[in-house]
Amino acid sequence: MKLNERYLIESDKLNVTVYEITVAKEGKRVGEPIKKAVGYLTTVEQAYKFVVDREIKGTGMTDFKTIMSKINELNEYIKEEFKNE
Repeated sequence: MKLNERYLIESDKLNVTVYEITVAKEGKRVGEPIKKAVGYLTTVEQAYKFVVDREIKGTGMTDFKTIMSKINELNEYIKEEFKNE
């Protein structure tokens, strides 16, 4: 299931895998979208939390108010995207 333009979540019997969607910079697929596994978790809820945590750490934000705002924004996005599933 595609979470957003940057992340994809897939599951099998053992894991829930979070993939980051990037663009190939070398090889035969240069310029094409590719997926790279960035996390192996046991539940979808953990996968969502992993993505939120990864997004927060990737922003370099340091003040608490900005961090909480970003967390709330991401949580609302997730709720909205998956409210009918």
